[in-house]
Amino acid sequence: MKNTLLIVVLIVLTSCQAYNGLPGEYAKITKDYRYNLKVNSDNSFAFERQSYHSRSMCNGKWELNGDTLLLKCDEEPLEAQLSSGYLTDREMEVIVLSDKKLKIGIVTMKQVKK
Repeated sequence: MKNTLLIVVLIVLTSCQAYNGLPGEYAKITKDYRYNLKVNSDNSFAFERQSYHSRSMCNGKWELNGDTLLLKCDEEPLEAQLSSGYLTDREMEVIVLSDKKLKIGIVTMKQVKK
């Protein structure tokens, strides 16, 4: 019983450490595209993906599950859904590589601001 309690406490502490280092701004900027993700401590986020021909963005809530950050975009009104900046991927998985690096798809973003 004591061992089980100790394991639970260690898991909770480990989860809190990962959460505390997560909030901040992350980016990947190249000549062809730009990814920006702002992760807030209140579990909200702002995501923007931009290339030569398009700019998509969304705001929403995030949750952490192990090393995976799940981004869930807020619902948008019909006018926003029909606009060119509407992000069709309404749920995205982001892998936490370290306390300063996140990976979304094949793009690795580095923390640019705490």
